Amino acid sequence: MIYVIAGVVLVVVALYWRSASSSAGSTADVDELYRLCNGDKEQMERLIALEMARNDELSREQAAAAAVYAYKRDNR
Repeated sequence: MIYVIAGVVLVVVALYWRSASSSAGSTADVDELYRLCNGDKEQMERLIALEMARNDELSREQAAAAAVYAYKRDNR
């Protein structure tokens, strides 16, 4: 019985963690920003730093997502 309860708790925590991390930005955003910068890692890092300076509560992944949005918005 205890194993069933522990399993259910583990599944709930895993689902919560997955949903929280997917809405907060992901490494896919970093990869997309790298691609948008044509492989220029220094440019990518500057764009991430700019977004983090605008909002110091952003994680690196969230800043990358914001940078992707700004890049696409500014380069239409």
